[in-house]
Amino acid sequence: MGDAEKNLSSKNQEFLTPKDNGSGNPFWISLAMGVTFLALVVAAVFFFGRNKPDPNAHKDDPYLANLKISELHISLGEDFAGNRITYIE
Repeated sequence: MGDAEKNLSSKNQEFLTPKDNGSGNPFWISLAMGVTFLALVVAAVFFFGRNKPDPNAHKDDPYLANLKISELHISLGEDFAGNRITYIE
């Protein structure tokens, strides 16, 4: 190798080595920002997505007294694919 090739390789070496500018590792900062953003999105979906309790959920059905449950029969059948189907009559 000549002197010109040695000088050229030392100049190229400057571009290959990363320089620390004192700002820390940008990967960890980006990762922390991403995790924080995802946590905020999950918290917002949980907070705004929950259903309010239905006020009519615990009321009795007015037709429940008229419903007669007697003489129940269980029937079995098959569909065209060969699956077993259970009927309550």
